[in-house]
Amino acid sequence: MKVWTPLLVVTLTLAGCAHTPRGREAAQISALTGTTWRLVANLPDLGTVTYDVTFEPEGRLRSHSPRDTTPDDDRWALDDELLTITMNDGRIRYEFERLPDGSFAGGGFNQRGERWGVTMSQVTPG
Repeated sequence: MKVWTPLLVVTLTLAGCAHTPRGREAAQISALTGTTWRLVANLPDLGTVTYDVTFEPEGRLRSHSPRDTTPDDDRWALDDELLTITMNDGRIRYEFERLPDGSFAGGGFNQRGERWGVTMSQVTPG
């Protein structure tokens, strides 16, 4: 006759660990929060425009752009290595990928269908 002993099963969730995809994303979000970056956009109507943005907690963004008509609704998000910034009631959207040197590069677009290149480099350390 076999005697069965209870088996203790431990489930380990790695979602918050820095070596998992979600953990890396959480670490990157944490590293961006509180930092200021210089954004350089090559706008179709104005040419090169430079201003700073500060990544605040809970996806809020503080823009120092003189063209930002609705600064209270500026947001940022990081998902699967894609950094997204939305401004001016969502009419302006930037999508960035991180470069090997730690800066970001990508593109911007608006509701009129215009597109432009954009880069971003860190001004203040995290």
